Amino acid sequence: MTSLIIGNNLSKKIGDRYIFKGIDIEINRKEIIALMGPSGVGKSTLLRILCGLDKNYEGKLSNNFVKKYPIGYVPQELSLFPWRNVRQNIELVFELRKVKKSQRVIEVKRLLEKVELLGTELLYPEDLSGGMKQRVALAQVLGNDPEIMFLDEPFSALDLQSRYNMQKLLLRLQNEIGFSVFIITHDITEAINISDRILILSGGLGGQLKIIENTIPKLKRFEESKHSSSLYKQVSMELYNSMSSSNSL
Repeated sequence: MTSLIIGNNLSKKIGDRYIFKGIDIEINRKEIIALMGPSGVGKSTLLRILCGLDKNYEGKLSNNFVKKYPIGYVPQELSLFPWRNVRQNIELVFELRKVKKSQRVIEVKRLLEKVELLGTELLYPEDLSGGMKQRVALAQVLGNDPEIMFLDEPFSALDLQSRYNMQKLLLRLQNEIGFSVFIITHDITEAINISDRILILSGGLGGQLKIIENTIPKLKRFEESKHSSSLYKQVSMELYNSMSSSNSL
């Protein structure tokens, strides 16, 4: 695989304490990575470093981007404007790029179809379910045609069925378009369902990164992500070990 983002010896220090230290990480093109770990070990901080939102770190970060807008970011707290309807919230991406009105209409319709929201154009954020808001946020990000999409616990507030539907939608979009995904999640089943690799960031002195390959074939992941699967048990054990490391301080 071709590397998209490479991080070498990445470290983040707050005051006199390292949140994590000496992290090596590589994200490949068309790859989905799930990042897991206990609360407070720096998962969101690492994501923000990788997507360029946090410049205050130690180490080296390089990329092989080829597009003008290579990075898409969906934060934990969605930033939909309440005074703009669904169409206008998505259209904002193209307004900022000064795309002509006629082309904006075409692009918004295309994205609404992609995220399965045709017919909701005139609804406002207050009228949308959590899953529908997430679809609008995905459409906004897709408007810039990114090479990689960063998502910080995007489905954590959704009910089980909505979360499952959003996982399926993300996989379909990723398969159709070919962008990479870096997603933070606390849900082992979700990590197994969607990711090619699962990274577990532990606490303790400096933090460490454990890499687990998802060996389950993509078409069988939703079937074999149950608690009884060997991969589920492996990820559970590594998460338990990472929490033990955090508690050892």
